[in-house]
Amino acid sequence: MKMKQSPFDVLLRKGLPRLSGSISGIPLLKPVNVIRDGFGIPHIFAQNEQDLMAAQGFVHAQDRLWQMEMTRRFATG
Repeated sequence: MKMKQSPFDVLLRKGLPRLSGSISGIPLLKPVNVIRDGFGIPHIFAQNEQDLMAAQGFVHAQDRLWQMEMTRRFATG
């Protein structure tokens, strides 16, 4: 028997970051590979420093977006 998903479940899953596949929209000069190990730790492989920093910022935002949002909400009251 298949259970119905609640709207909360759908919203919660929609907010999770994509950890596989390719993502467009990041200004890169060359392709970058991000591999997460069994503990979820990202390992970034880039051909130049600029692409490495852009990918690191993206990965950091994937992992910490909830924290940035909560900090913003606490600050605004």
